[in-house]
Amino acid sequence: MRRLVTSVLLTLLPLLPLVSGCRLGASVVRVEDGRPVEGRWISPDAYASFMEGALAEASGDGPTAEAHYRRALDEDPAAGEAWARLGAVLCTKDRSAADAAFSRARALDPDLGSVWLATAECDLARNDAPKARASAAMAVRTNPTDPEASRALVLALERAGETDAANRVRRAAALYFPAPPSKVEAVDEKHVPPPLSERALLAVRAGNVDDAGTLALRALRAEPGNTDALVAVLAARDLGSKAVSDFSDGIRLPSDRTPLSPLGRDVMRELLSRRAGHAAAAAFGSAAP
Repeated sequence: MRRLVTSVLLTLLPLLPLVSGCRLGASVVRVEDGRPVEGRWISPDAYASFMEGALAEASGDGPTAEAHYRRALDEDPAAGEAWARLGAVLCTKDRSAADAAFSRARALDPDLGSVWLATAECDLARNDAPKARASAAMAVRTNPTDPEASRALVLALERAGETDAANRVRRAAALYFPAPPSKVEAVDEKHVPPPLSERALLAVRAGNVDDAGTLALRALRAEPGNTDALVAVLAARDLGSKAVSDFSDGIRLPSDRTPLSPLGRDVMRELLSRRAGHAAAAAFGSAAP
C-alpha cells in the first residue's frame, strides 16, 4: 500500500475515538473554521484521488481531473462531492454525462449544499437561467450560511431578468454576511522560520507572490512529494508570480507525498474558488479528512 495511505491514516488517528464500533463507521468529526463538522468517512485512496483531481481542476486540466475523480468514485461510489466535481468538469464537454453525475450526487445527498452550488455554477456556465435559478435557490436552502450560494442566486436572478429579486437577495446577503477578515499573515523573523513550504503558503496569503513562488520551488526541489509546496506553486502562478510562470503542471506527486496542512487546505480552497468555482472549493472542504 502506498505511503500516502499511511500518511493520511496518521492524520485520522485522533478521530478514531469518535468512530463507533470495531470498524470505521459512516461518519467522522472534523474541524472547519474552528467548528466541529460531522461528515462521511472517506477512504485514504479515494481521498488521494479526489485531492489530485482537485489539483488538476485548479490547474485547468479537465481531462486529468476527470480521470482522478473517476478513480475516486471507483474507490468510493457514494462520494457525492466527487460526483459533483465530475459533473462540473464535464459540464460543457459532455452535457448528458455531466447531468447524470449531478443527478447521482443529488440522489446520494440531496441536502449537500456544495452539490447544488456545483449544479448552479454549471447551469450558469451553460447560460441556462431558469435551471440556474432553481439550483441556486436549492443551494441557498440547503446551505443558507454559504455566501457563495447567495452569490449564485443573485447571478441567476439577474440573468433571468428578475432584477428586483436579485437586488433583494443581494441586500439580504450584505446584511447577513460580515466582511471577510484579512488573511494577511507575516513570518516573525525573530523566531526560527517555519519550513519553506509553510513560508511559501504564508507569502501567498500576504500577496508576496514572487517570494511565494521562489520558496515553493525550493521546497519542491528539496522534497518532491511536498503537497503544500505544490499548492503554493500553483497558487503563486495563478496570482501572477513571475518566478513560477514557466512551471509545468506536475500534478502527479510521488507516492510518498505529504498530507496537506490546514494552511495548505485553506490556500487550496482559495485556489479552487478562483480557478474552478466556489462549488469546487466547497466540495474540497467537505471532503478533506
